[in-house]
Amino acid sequence: MFRVFIIGRSGSGKTTLAKQLAKKLNLKVIHLDQLFWKSEKEWREAAEFRKLVGNLCLQESWIIEGHYSDVFDLIFSKADTIIYLDFSLLRCLYYELKRRLSSCFADDRKEIRPNISFFKALSFVVGFSKHDKQKVKKAAESLQNQKDFIICKSPQEFKRKLHL
Repeated sequence: MFRVFIIGRSGSGKTTLAKQLAKKLNLKVIHLDQLFWKSEKEWREAAEFRKLVGNLCLQESWIIEGHYSDVFDLIFSKADTIIYLDFSLLRCLYYELKRRLSSCFADDRKEIRPNISFFKALSFVVGFSKHDKQKVKKAAESLQNQKDFIICKSPQEFKRKLHL
């Protein structure tokens, strides 16, 4: 694993897993939220975002985490391992609520994603659609013999599969 892409619904634990893997594999983490958002209310234009991501994908090794389907093609083509956190809506809502409550005391994610409202964050969790899942499933099928594609349904499963 030298180029790892972690995808999944908002609140699924992509950032947490990326940090754990980065420590274990000694790789740099690239947070798509950090690239996409210019500020709390302003995001990058699609062409600018794609260019940034495309350039970062050329690096020798990385862990990229985030779920922006507009750049899947760029990252899938360069990743050697794709990890899909396919957690339930309820689990992700719980994690998002837990993250929001803990951020009242110490927020270590502000540098990753702007401090968007609680309701906006929930809309990202709930807004993950069947279409998003189908895109991931289609990508997994097309890349099945070319890349490691790991699907995890729970944190216990990713700890077991990734030896964390």
